[in-house]
Amino acid sequence: MMRVTGDRNSQACALATAAYLDSIGHSSPRILMHAGLGGVE
Repeated sequence: MMRVTGDRNSQACALATAAYLDSIGHSSPRILMHAGLGGVE
């Protein structure tokens, strides 16, 4: 599971992780969890 906020850094990390998992033949489910930080950001 990967926590994402939806910004460019999270998107880039998610895409790079997916590419890596594809390259090693990972076939289990992949889960992205959105973490809305609201006013803290």
